[in-house]
Amino acid sequence: MLPCRPGRPPGRTRAARLKAAPKTEYDTGTMASLKGRRKREGSLGQLASAYREGAAMPLTLMNRQAQKADLIWTKAEWMALARHLHNGNEPFAFVMGFSKDGEKKYVRSKKVPVDRAISWAWSTIYGKPKSPLAFVPYSTNQEQQSRWAGFDFDAHDGDAGRARRLGFSVWQHLLNTDLTLILETSGSDGWHLWVIAKEFRPVAQWREFLKGVCKAIDCPIQSGICEVFPPDTLSRGLGKGMRAPGSWNPDTDTFSEILWENSGPLIASFRPIMQLAHSSSRSCMIKKEHYSFFSSSDTGGGLYARWEAEWKEQFSISTPATRNQKLCSLVGTVFHQIGRGMAERIARAQFEGRKAGNSKLEEHLADFERAWEGMNKRFLAELTAEERTAVDALTTENERDAFRIIWNYHRLAHEGGDDDFPIAVADLGGRLGITWQGAGQLRKRFVRDGIIRPTASFVRNVSAARFTWALLFNDSADETANEPF
Repeated sequence: MLPCRPGRPPGRTRAARLKAAPKTEYDTGTMASLKGRRKREGSLGQLASAYREGAAMPLTLMNRQAQKADLIWTKAEWMALARHLHNGNEPFAFVMGFSKDGEKKYVRSKKVPVDRAISWAWSTIYGKPKSPLAFVPYSTNQEQQSRWAGFDFDAHDGDAGRARRLGFSVWQHLLNTDLTLILETSGSDGWHLWVIAKEFRPVAQWREFLKGVCKAIDCPIQSGICEVFPPDTLSRGLGKGMRAPGSWNPDTDTFSEILWENSGPLIASFRPIMQLAHSSSRSCMIKKEHYSFFSSSDTGGGLYARWEAEWKEQFSISTPATRNQKLCSLVGTVFHQIGRGMAERIARAQFEGRKAGNSKLEEHLADFERAWEGMNKRFLAELTAEERTAVDALTTENERDAFRIIWNYHRLAHEGGDDDFPIAVADLGGRLGITWQGAGQLRKRFVRDGIIRPTASFVRNVSAARFTWALLFNDSADETANEPF
């Protein structure tokens, strides 16, 4: 039996916790169900229809039981949603919320990439990591576009009734739109309302939209009452952000809880990526709640599968003067996930698929080399002396790439409260661009050299072999959040 996740009593699975979660007379379970929650009668969609028909504000919404994000979404769903809210910004262009010496801190990331922060934030929601973290996406990107807008209704003056009334009024006003809405508590007496589009929209358009909504319900845009995102005062930069839905609040040490959401269609648009992750995780026996590993569609030959599934569109060079920014964002995202050779091939494919710009391929690849070396210096600085000695003893690029990738497996497991992690040779080979046999030989060498230690054997068609990190590991990065940012 696997050890219980810290903070979870033995035997309390998500399904069990869901079954035990309190419900009201009007809660049919659609908010919390993991499967088919939007197919039942009496769904939230029917409640929305009643509002659209002009019904007076009933007690059903107010009587609903707000619930934590892990009862609404799976890890794969929540992480995909968080990446969507990241607005395609660079890997370190976001804010991390944490607590230091009992005081809340919100600082832009300097060393922790976005995928790691999102995984860390989910671990905070789902379990009890040593150092809780909140992921805060910016409401704007470099192109002055955004996929989302937000309302923050504050009650710092103690008027919780006003914050609730305004939040519910804006929610009701927007129910007849095609936008995704998420109405949540703010972890205090305030409320957040997320308004999310599938596509990017100009920030200027979002601002006019936000002002129009507030005017329609007679809601002043004023600090302490209602703040909007993107802010109307923004002239440049990435603007402010809101803690991702359901996140931990460093100020109150509580969680935002979801009262109403219609994210089903938006989540469905993420399915190709999520299904690819799930397919890989099944072959590796990687629990969906812990990891999002991808395998190559053509191990040893084609590009890593996530390029076509996600990165190709995310890092597309589609407007002038964005090539270097998109390249640096790509490098920051893939550095801990694939080998250098595979990354260079993907950078080449990125350039060949560009829709704007006059740069030459040689310039693009030279910029790739500089960005990769910069990331590698950061990575080496994170290692302990024992880990650095092990890296220095490796003689080939594939060995050093495998070390970095497996080190990242361990880090993700460590942040999720797990002692070991799977290494599937097909998955590792896909990341390196080599055959699974070659990846198997690398794995054997790492065991022989004392870098990893086996904990569970391979079971055909059931699970990959599991390992634990055998070297001294620097976990100070998740003990306190002051230095990494």
